[in-house]
Amino acid sequence: MTTATPWTARLFESAEKRQLMSTSLTEDQIDAFVGACHGNLQAVRDTLREHPELVYARSSAGETPLGAAAHVGARDIAVYLLEQGADMDICAAAMLGDVEAVRGYLEADPE
Repeated sequence: MTTATPWTARLFESAEKRQLMSTSLTEDQIDAFVGACHGNLQAVRDTLREHPELVYARSSAGETPLGAAAHVGARDIAVYLLEQGADMDICAAAMLGDVEAVRGYLEADPE
């Protein structure tokens, strides 16, 4: 049995927030936002200012904003998204050098 650590508690909290959030944006607009997370910090800031719920979005391909930033090494965008409430994931934790979070993910799901 895995006990709740601060990062797992945050995941549960964020899941509850996601249930309360919705957006009027189209799939194409969401995809464009997640695409911006690959490297356009100013576009990310501008869009989140208008639509803060997008921090919890998923593209039509299933990619999260944080995942987009993490897999291309866009550290500044990843940090900004986390500051805005994005859910940490193992890829972002690894890219950011957060050894404790990576360890926690691996302990919770070693497979």
